[in-house]
Amino acid sequence: MKAFFLISAAMLASLLSGCFSHREAPERPVSAASIEEAAACRETVQRVVLNGAQLASVPSELASMPCLATLYLRDNAITDFAGLASLPALVELDLSGVKMEKAPAELEALQNLRRLYLTGCGLAEFPAPAASMPRLEYLNLDRNRVKSLPVALPAGLRWLRLNANGLDALPESIGSLSDLRRIYLNDNALKSLPESFGALAELEDAALSNNKFDAFPEVLLSLPKLRNLDLRGNADIKTLPKDIGRMKALRTLTLAGCRIPKEERDRIRAALPNCVVNF
Repeated sequence: MKAFFLISAAMLASLLSGCFSHREAPERPVSAASIEEAAACRETVQRVVLNGAQLASVPSELASMPCLATLYLRDNAITDFAGLASLPALVELDLSGVKMEKAPAELEALQNLRRLYLTGCGLAEFPAPAASMPRLEYLNLDRNRVKSLPVALPAGLRWLRLNANGLDALPESIGSLSDLRRIYLNDNALKSLPESFGALAELEDAALSNNKFDAFPEVLLSLPKLRNLDLRGNADIKTLPKDIGRMKALRTLTLAGCRIPKEERDRIRAALPNCVVNF
């Protein structure tokens, strides 16, 4: 009994300490918040954050940092991107707020990139270099001026953000993104979704609020893993398909701002007993 008490006390102490002896804390990347800091540990630095540093070019010193994987250049005034071509090992790059009409060609050198942030850059077109990045999983193009998507899209994407652009249609090639889990298309001008959208078998989240759908996009019924669907602000959606109950995986459905009468609301809730429906 005494031995059991000692063991239990040891386990309790371990729990209260927030860790277990056989588990190691996650490794923290070696980070720097300036070029000077990065240069001081150039052989080991993995993450460099130069947001708002009034840079006009990508610092050439970065090329001498062999472990550099994450680079944040948000909110700078960069016009010379030549330094990016010397950083092929980058995994994550943030150029949000850096004004550009077109994505720099130097991005083509970043074939190991997994996460790319280009929020609020003023882009007038989809970044062509991204289409040839074989490992790209996350692409954020929120708050740009992208009016259309190309036929060739990054094949490995799992997360795509295109909120607040000028999109009025999606290409059929969207259905080729077989690994896509999340897509955010709020605040665009979409009136419908292509049939190929139904091929996104891994899709879990679809944010489609404040578009111009004149009816519920029935292609959404074909998505077996869709858990969260946001259609708020599409005022012309007045009813949902009779077989809406097919969406067995759905857990949240947001329809605020849609003109759905009370009787239809009651039917929707009854058809989706495991889903929180917000009107």
